[in-house]
Order: sequence, then structure tokens, then C-alpha cells
Amino acid sequence: MALSLVQRILDKALLRGEQRAKAFCRSRQLRKSMNRRVLQSTINFAKGIINVPQYWAIYYHSKRAIIHPNSKSCLVWFRDPKDDPRLVNGESPMYKSQVRGLTKGEWKKWKKKNAEAKAANQPVPMIITKRSPFKTVGVSWYGNPFFSNGPGGGMERLGKEVGRIAEQEVYAEMERFLKSSGLKNKMIVKNV
Repeated sequence: MALSLVQRILDKALLRGEQRAKAFCRSRQLRKSMNRRVLQSTINFAKGIINVPQYWAIYYHSKRAIIHPNSKSCLVWFRDPKDDPRLVNGESPMYKSQVRGLTKGEWKKWKKKNAEAKAANQPVPMIITKRSPFKTVGVSWYGNPFFSNGPGGGMERLGKEVGRIAEQEVYAEMERFLKSSGLKNKMIVKNV
């Protein structure tokens, strides 16, 4: 079944929005999981979203929070994310319910590896700190507004692009109609 004009415009607009957001997003994991979905679609109305399922995407996007240790006395991360046993294939959990700490066995194992690395004058694989890495090294995190419409944001000027997409689809639809009705040779459609 052929898509209606409105559905084709929505599909192309969502695709273009997803491409723009991915181009502006600095997180490989967020880019990889970003997807577009049509929420509602009829012959004359369509609505859709571009979705990022990770619970932490909003923090990354909007600088809503700086990470601090909660009930634990330190914050732990790994030089190579693939070494982190809390992650799956080096990627952060998608849902907050999947977040877990290190077990006692994992903690002991990595503390031992840190000691071995220090003895060999090598960088430690497990980094332990009392604060967020951004505060520790003095780096300020401004977020990565890949969905922002503001200047420098990922969606800046998307509205104008969607307008052009709609115009192109309307002219293509008119041309198909005129051709199928035999009027194409009798009328000239100008792209204004």
C-alpha cells in the first residue's frame, strides 16, 4: 500500500531529523541506539518522534546532573570500558534498573590489577575518585544538545529543511496526479 503524502513527508522529516541529531551527538552509544518512530498516521495526519532509550541520555544532552557517588564512598570507572564488568560489551546500561555496582570479588580483582599496574609503573585500569571526573580535572560539562533548536544545536534550521521536504513531496504528488490523469502535457507546474 502506498503511503499518503502526509506520511511520506513525516517519514522523510523524521529521517532528516535523526540524521541531524546523530551528526551532533558525540556519544557513540546514543547515536547507535537512536531511532525514529511513527506514533500516529492517517491519510491526513501523522505524528512521530526521534527516540533515545537510555535513561542517562537527558543528563548527557542537557547537563541536568553531575555524577557523584551516592551511598558509596568513591566513584569508579575503567580506563577501557570493555574491562568494566558492570557494562555489557563496554556499553552503559540502557535502563536505570540495569545499573549495578562492583561485587566484592570484582572489587578485589581490580584492586589487585591496579596494584600490579602501579608496581610495573603502568597506568591503573580501574580509576577511583571521590568526585565526578569533571570536577576532579577541572573540566566543565556543558552538555551535548543534539536535540536543541537553538543556535549550534542539532535541530537548528530543521524546520526550514522540513518545509523544503514538504514542498518537494507536494510538487512530486502533483506531477504524479497530472501524469496519471493525462493532464501533464496540458499544464505546466512551476516550482516557485
